[in-house]
Amino acid sequence: MLEIAENCKNLKALVMLQCNYFTNEGIGYLARQCPDITYLCINSHSLRDDGLKHILQSLTKLKYLNLKNCSQLTGKGIEETENKLRNLNELYMDGCGMVNDDAIHTIAQKCHALEILSINSCRNLTDESIFSIGSYLPGVKYLDIGRTYLGNVALKCISQSCPRLETLITPKLFRRTTSDGVGDLLRNSPHLKNLDLSYCNKQVDDEVIVIIGEFCSILENLKLNKCLQITDFALVTLGANCVDLQYLDVRGCRRLQEHGISSLIQALPNLQIHVANRFI
Repeated sequence: MLEIAENCKNLKALVMLQCNYFTNEGIGYLARQCPDITYLCINSHSLRDDGLKHILQSLTKLKYLNLKNCSQLTGKGIEETENKLRNLNELYMDGCGMVNDDAIHTIAQKCHALEILSINSCRNLTDESIFSIGSYLPGVKYLDIGRTYLGNVALKCISQSCPRLETLITPKLFRRTTSDGVGDLLRNSPHLKNLDLSYCNKQVDDEVIVIIGEFCSILENLKLNKCLQITDFALVTLGANCVDLQYLDVRGCRRLQEHGISSLIQALPNLQIHVANRFI
């Protein structure tokens, strides 16, 4: 890492996958020596709050930051930095299990240009994180909140405060979220092009699919993997209303029948359907 810092001072992009033996002093030194980095990916449990603080203070031009599975981060490194992160457009923090609502609040306040945010599997977060996103990031277009303990109130906040949302990833919503909450969210998300409701067995039924057909008619990609309540009626609804649909994942949807899938293909001949271990 020291050699990179000394010999690659014009570095614009750095990707570190499963590099678990660097020090936070070393990554801080690299950041100071290579201030032009705009694309940074560090997926490592070695990165801690002090190292992230040094990174953010030095890399003021960052546009892309990927911190997936940095399990030692709590968010204090973000809270303590003076850098406003004005240029940051994409942030991925999936699997950062120690990150809390205060960190998301700070991110939302400082990263006004943020359009893509992924906090999948950040299980310490509550509805308060979504309230912060809604208050400070109305321009967000891509949001991944899968495998988090959010409730219907949080979903309502998204629908009311993120009018430009084009991609919503919400696999495996937990018990605090109901089909009514998902329905209310979808009724107010007319610009959605990509929607992932995989493993939402308790929240997704035929009524939710009807809402998708009525209010999300420009949808292009839809994942319903393991949504066990939906029936062929849902497919009829999609075929009649979502004419732009290009990809549909219904693996594990055991109530669907072959004739329902065949009818959907007839209605949307360009649609690719993922069924069990095969594509149609």
